[in-house]
Amino acid sequence: MFPACFFGDKASSSSLSMSKTIQFAEIETRLAVSSTFLAQAPRLLPRPPGTTLVECKSGYGLDVITELKMLRVLERARPRAHLTISSTFCGAHSVPRGMTADEATRSVIKDQIPAVAAAVKSGELKVDSIDVFCEKGVFSVDQTKRILEAGKREGLLINFHAEELHPLKSAEMGAALGLRQ
Repeated sequence: MFPACFFGDKASSSSLSMSKTIQFAEIETRLAVSSTFLAQAPRLLPRPPGTTLVECKSGYGLDVITELKMLRVLERARPRAHLTISSTFCGAHSVPRGMTADEATRSVIKDQIPAVAAAVKSGELKVDSIDVFCEKGVFSVDQTKRILEAGKREGLLINFHAEELHPLKSAEMGAALGLRQ
């Protein structure tokens, strides 16, 4: 789990509830400087025999500044990695504290995706995909669909993780958007 990778045992899900772990990760990710993440790259990007590609996701920052910071760290890690990095924007990993899911959906669609797209178009970043956490109490199937459609319009491949805890019929939505396994 991301918080435990970067912040150690104080973020492990065994000592905190999942929502508290995500809140902890959100705060710590926003406060962390890029060099903290970059310094962790060699440890987090090992190269087991036969591995040529790894997917790395932003997320936990849940705002434009922090999501871009994380994607920039991935960009800086590319030349240091001994394998190909596929970057995924995951600004819709959780609903930020103080926001509703509808507000977070609007923020991802109106603020975060356009900022990521502008950075890609300028050549600053290479981002391959967008990912959303579709789950009861996080992003609904409809919210996930709207976020994925916005990412797809910007040329991102779509990806989502869903139904880890509750059946939502999200696979049908993914298929309708052209998502293939």
